[in-house]
Amino acid sequence: MNTATVRALGAINRRFYQHHSASFSRTRNRPWPGWASIIEARDTASPLSVLDAGCGNGRFVRWLAGVWRGEIDYVGIDASLDLLAMARARRPEGITRYRLGVVDLLDPRLATTGSFDLIVALGLMHHIPGYVNRIALLRRLGERLAPEGQLAVAFWRFAPRIAGTQKVIAWQPWAHELDLDELEAGDYLLAWQGDRSVPRYCHHTDDDELARLESDRTTGLTVVRRIQPENEDNLYLLFERS
Repeated sequence: MNTATVRALGAINRRFYQHHSASFSRTRNRPWPGWASIIEARDTASPLSVLDAGCGNGRFVRWLAGVWRGEIDYVGIDASLDLLAMARARRPEGITRYRLGVVDLLDPRLATTGSFDLIVALGLMHHIPGYVNRIALLRRLGERLAPEGQLAVAFWRFAPRIAGTQKVIAWQPWAHELDLDELEAGDYLLAWQGDRSVPRYCHHTDDDELARLESDRTTGLTVVRRIQPENEDNLYLLFERS
């Protein structure tokens, strides 16, 4: 996928979150079923440093604060100023350190420092255009893992559920903004709550791409566990540094 198309898809999502951040946030308060599996093997009484990439309104850390008994040193990063403001206003009780920052997650610098026991990307990868960029982001996140740290990544697998529905928007009206020939299998424009005028770009990760991701050694990561909760469109991969 060429740079111009990546930028155009990023611009589509920036408009979406500028326009729909409030209604989107209202639907993002409950934890996903798979989150408990991410930490089930950990000692919840121990200190934990966390990087939440694509943190949105902070719902993961609010859930984590309710189930983790030890100290939590938390960093949340996101591209949406509106969602970060909501996360800032809803700091949960019991967090030792709570830091938030606006970050372009396509920027190779990643703009955050330090190492972390747990890194999560739970509502993010479907917004990253292009396989090479998704791989590059995994590599950059992996570089921030502490020794014995883990990276938990959710891959949204929504296509079978929405195929043929009004949620799917045709690409052709947007051809003036991007090169349609550069789109990859699994790329979609989706309507939000019936509004088709300000869509969001989302990528469906199919079985072939998952297999490719798991075998790609350029990330410096190894998959140690797959998590597929019932009644959830997300499949989680749990990585450790190779």
